[in-house]
Amino acid sequence: MAISERTYAKRKKQIIKAAEKLFIRNGFQEVSMDCIAKQAYISKPTLYNYFKSKIDIYYVCLVTSYIHRWQKTKPKNDSSKTGFELVKEYAENLIDYGYHYPEHLLFTSNVSEQNFDVLIFHNTVSQNVTEEYEKKFLAVQDEFSSLFKKGYEDNTIRKVDGIDIRIYFLYSLRGYIIERVSALIKLKKKGKLREKQKEKIEHLIKLSKAELDFHLENLLALLQE
Repeated sequence: MAISERTYAKRKKQIIKAAEKLFIRNGFQEVSMDCIAKQAYISKPTLYNYFKSKIDIYYVCLVTSYIHRWQKTKPKNDSSKTGFELVKEYAENLIDYGYHYPEHLLFTSNVSEQNFDVLIFHNTVSQNVTEEYEKKFLAVQDEFSSLFKKGYEDNTIRKVDGIDIRIYFLYSLRGYIIERVSALIKLKKKGKLREKQKEKIEHLIKLSKAELDFHLENLLALLQE
């Protein structure tokens, strides 16, 4: 019996959400198709009706998480803001994202064009999956790049010969955030937190944000020197 497109889309979303939780918690190697089917409350044969392999699901989860991150961090559409102001707003949003969704930040750190190439050519991601989801990933990259493009056009962001300042800025900032939120994740994974542990986390968040603000100001200064 054929199911409706709406039911198909809903179940597919259910599978992706379930798999994402498993990949974030356990990593790629420790997750099996059996685990994903169980987490999604479906049978394994049903799972194969939606995805041909675990690497297909992993690829889709990466793109889906990356889109989620962009939706939560992209600056508000305001034509009156300069490119520099938009980049600054994005950076501040990314810091907040790191503290609200630390596991997602670490997971999406695996997303890059290079990693996509590795997934496609060395892990045989199905062509129909890459054709559908790579476009979505590249669309987000274009939106992010447009912030810098506006900055170049209005002369609020400088260009540096031989350096893609867009990539440099993103990876540097993300590196600072990951360094801080990793410590928070370790604390949270200790189980049920006692009051002193909660206080320790709050103190670490306050301290880390202050340090990140300092690094952010230095990074922003590089855009305008």
